[in-house]
Amino acid sequence: MEKFYKVTDRQEGNGEWLYRVRMNAEHPIYQAHFPGYPITPGAMLMQMALELINLSEDTAQELTNARNVKFLKPHQPQATPALIVRIGKSQDSYSVVIEEEGILFAKMMLETAECQHSKASEK
Repeated sequence: MEKFYKVTDRQEGNGEWLYRVRMNAEHPIYQAHFPGYPITPGAMLMQMALELINLSEDTAQELTNARNVKFLKPHQPQATPALIVRIGKSQDSYSVVIEEEGILFAKMMLETAECQHSKASEK
């Protein structure tokens, strides 16, 4: 998701990662979703979470299962360009919370596995 968001801060501790990200309100996805009232697509929030998990683990992980995915409030990038993404790990499962200023936008449990194509490319 090139230029969709930018990590502005990263903190790690107690088995949790906290990322501060800045959403790019000018990204082309917002021209289609929805013109005049741009909202971040839920699939893009999930993809961003997976990318941040990969950054946290310094590995290439792919999504194998998503549970308890809840989009609680539409995210408008112009109104709230900065987001906090909290990621907690439990075995191969990650709890993800996306919020800002006390507003909870999304939460989800994501399960991952090492990408198969990354193993093939190492041979």
